[in-house]
Amino acid sequence: MSLWAAAQTNGIKSHTTIYYRIKGKTKTTRGRPILHLTHEAENAIMEKWTKRFVYRHKGISCRKGQILDASRFFGSNKSTVTQFYHNLSEVFAEYPSSAVWNCDETGVCAQGRRPPRVVCPKGMRANCVRSSDYENVSLLACISLIGEALPPMYIFASRKKAGWFEEGVPGMAVPTTDSSYIQGHIFYAWLKWFVHLVGSRGPQLIILKGHFSHLSSRLLHYAEVNYVNIFRLLAHTSSFLQPRDSQPFSFFKRFVEKEIHAFPIMNEGRLGHKLFKHVVESSQRW
Repeated sequence: MSLWAAAQTNGIKSHTTIYYRIKGKTKTTRGRPILHLTHEAENAIMEKWTKRFVYRHKGISCRKGQILDASRFFGSNKSTVTQFYHNLSEVFAEYPSSAVWNCDETGVCAQGRRPPRVVCPKGMRANCVRSSDYENVSLLACISLIGEALPPMYIFASRKKAGWFEEGVPGMAVPTTDSSYIQGHIFYAWLKWFVHLVGSRGPQLIILKGHFSHLSSRLLHYAEVNYVNIFRLLAHTSSFLQPRDSQPFSFFKRFVEKEIHAFPIMNEGRLGHKLFKHVVESSQRW
C-alpha cells in the first residue's frame, strides 16, 4: 500500500506525516500538563463571559466594591430605618420648623483633600505647593429646618492664640483640645451657648449623632431643664441619615478646597493656623 493510500485509509490529511514517522524524523514533544480543577472552579463564571454579559446589558456595570462595616450593614436595615422615621415624624409634630435644629461636626485640613488637575508639559512632575500643616480643624455647625444657621465653632488641636479669628464670622467660637475633635466639656459649653441664643424662643429640638462625647448625664439634665429635646440618630447610620453630610458640608468643603488651592499661590505655600482664618472667611458663602 502506498503512503498516499495509507493516509486516506487512516484519515490522515497528508501522506508526508506517515513518511516522516517511518523515517524517524518526527520529534516528540511533551503535551500540555493535565490541569485538575475543583468543582467550584470548573463551574465558575469566567471574566470574559462577565465582560460580554455586561456589554449586552447596558443597565449594569462592573465596579470595584466598597468596604462596608458590618455594624453599618446590620444597623441600616429597612425595619430599623422605617421605625426611626416614624419616631422622627412624631417628634416633628410637636415643634415648629424654626425650633428644629440639626447639629453635626466635620473636619478640614490646611493641605486639602486632593490636589487639583493641572496642565503641564509631558514628562514634567505636576507639583502643587501646599502647607506642611497636617493638623485637622473641626467645625461644629448647627442649622435649623428653615435654614437659619448659628455661628460656627472651630476646634483646633493646640493652645488658643490671640488674633486667630479676630476678623472671623461674628459670634463664632474657637476652643482648643488635644486632638482637635469635640469633647464632652466643649459640647456642654456649646449647648449653654445654644440656650443663650435661642432658649428664649421656647422649646427647641436638636438632632445629632449619639456619640459619647456629645451626651452625658450633666448635659442631658441641663437640656431638660432648659426645654431642649435631643433626638439621637441611629448608631452607624449617620452616613445616610445625617442631613449635614449630604449637602451643606459638601458645599463648605468645596469652597474651602478652592481657597486652599488659590491661597498658597500668593503666600508661598504657607497656610497655618494664623492664615487658616482667611480660607474660612472666604468659604462662608456656603
